[in-house]
Amino acid sequence: KTEFDLCNFNVENLFDHIDDGGGDWGDWAPGYPNPESTAGQVQYLAKIAELAPVFVTDLKSCMIVGVEEVEGKQKVYNDLATAVSDLDAGHTWMGVYVESGDGRDISQGFLYRDDVALVAVNEVTGQPYSDWVDDGKLDFRRVMPHGQFRLFADTDDEIDIHFYVAHFKSKRSSRLCDTVDCTDIREKEAADMRDILKHHQAEGEGEGEGEYAIGGGDFNDVIGSTPINILDDSKDLYNLFYDLPEKKRWSYVFSGESEVLDHMYVTANLRPSTPGWSQSFSAVHVHADFPSDERASDHDPVRTRFSRCRALSAPSSLKVSINDVANGVDLSWDNDADGASTSVWESANPHFNPNPATDTPLGASGSTSYTHANSTGNATSNHFYVITTVNPCDGSSAISNRVGEFDFALTSGT
Repeated sequence: KTEFDLCNFNVENLFDHIDDGGGDWGDWAPGYPNPESTAGQVQYLAKIAELAPVFVTDLKSCMIVGVEEVEGKQKVYNDLATAVSDLDAGHTWMGVYVESGDGRDISQGFLYRDDVALVAVNEVTGQPYSDWVDDGKLDFRRVMPHGQFRLFADTDDEIDIHFYVAHFKSKRSSRLCDTVDCTDIREKEAADMRDILKHHQAEGEGEGEGEYAIGGGDFNDVIGSTPINILDDSKDLYNLFYDLPEKKRWSYVFSGESEVLDHMYVTANLRPSTPGWSQSFSAVHVHADFPSDERASDHDPVRTRFSRCRALSAPSSLKVSINDVANGVDLSWDNDADGASTSVWESANPHFNPNPATDTPLGASGSTSYTHANSTGNATSNHFYVITTVNPCDGSSAISNRVGEFDFALTSGT
């Protein structure tokens, strides 16, 4: 059984204090309008110092983090990765991005740990991506990065994850849009994301489970909107926010109203109902509802911890022996099942069947014996036992043979 986690985080305008002449200089940059000023550098470094603990402490050193709203410059990604590495005693971090084509030089990319292998990172432009979408045309306003990451390389648990980080068109009006809030653009972006994830889900079907893919980021639209409905209507992907109760579905606060802007979609072969997989998803409420001068970002990150269990056959039923010891009984058995744990069940009914959902075992997980002290010597209280075994993939054995102890009350002369 293996576990890994992936996250998304809009870090809100992480720009350095240098004017590179690429559209990256304006009132979003620290020190504006005085490029390369000492005051601007102080602001930039302070921003990174606020962000770094979120990656290590709040996101639990999440293995791969898709990031949005970072200046399209490798040095900025490197500076953030270095700051995270300085706080993470167990790992060194790297950053990578692709050029987005954004007029302000806003980009998306990844931060990832040194125990994760980056197989490839590509711009989602042209072929083969355009061949995967229904209309043959990619409509992302900011070019997405596609990262292929390998986890647990060179082990039996090796797995490749395809990760796309999106930052959809904002609701700010534009002459490029047909609607006032540019919903038409986000609808096209959502359709493209749907089709790309659908491609990975279909890849290799018939031979296996398909490829594992995730599309996450700042989609700039809420649950129930038409762009999000386009994604939700596909059977090939799943929004992990639906694993949370409605009142906990938020990552952003606008005019006092909490809402989801930062979505994480997984291909259907990763969703919670898939055999062998389980997930724990959460929006990590760090700063989004703090005053603007007390937060590192106006968005909260989201995190998913995936658990994968390779198929294991159910363990065989155990044979248990019972022997008396002082004022009690000693149970023993052999347990050679792969990584299996055992449970000892007890009842006054000699023909009982344990129900793990409602009954509590006596114990003995991972052991091959159990002593039930002070269980003998009372004719009104007899004890019967069975043993069950569960392997790491939750495969359960049948119950063992039944053993027990009972006491006779002897009355003189009868």
